[in-house]
Amino acid sequence: MYVLLTTVTVLALRFEGVPGLGEGVQGAGQLSMQALPFFLIGIALAGMLQVLVPAAVVGRWMGEKSGLRGLAIGITAGGLMPGGPFIAYPIAASLMSSGAGLGPMAGFMASRNVIAANRLFVWDIPFLGAPLAFARLIATLVLPPLSGLLVPPLYRMMPKFMRRDTSRVQVEPGKRDV
Repeated sequence: MYVLLTTVTVLALRFEGVPGLGEGVQGAGQLSMQALPFFLIGIALAGMLQVLVPAAVVGRWMGEKSGLRGLAIGITAGGLMPGGPFIAYPIAASLMSSGAGLGPMAGFMASRNVIAANRLFVWDIPFLGAPLAFARLIATLVLPPLSGLLVPPLYRMMPKFMRRDTSRVQVEPGKRDV
């Protein structure tokens, strides 16, 4: 991201000069101010979920050994997840740090991105019409389960330095582990 930002900044400076660079910084500031409240809400919500839903529960229901049940829970939760990426990604990070497995998380994110109920009823049907919205939904229903099944083996084939350590979650003694 730093390389991309540097490249775009150099290009903006080269083609638009200092005024263009200032316009870009001003636009970034405005976008940040619009996104900041949602981002903070998403982070706070993710933190509260970590308190309310113990890691042992997340591990049992969505962990690496939860199988198809965990994948189904991840897909269902992702499909019902309200809000945009400022809400979904902090919650996904919270679930992962609480012990959710790769497959359920891949299904969660794929479902949130392609079959989200909120998107269907707020955006797709009103703007595209029900026939196209439901055709798109039906055509993409296979993607979350496929993602949940294919991501874990593909992830494990990646070079070790590229993989995030997902085994670091431990339940502290005395914590609720219902």
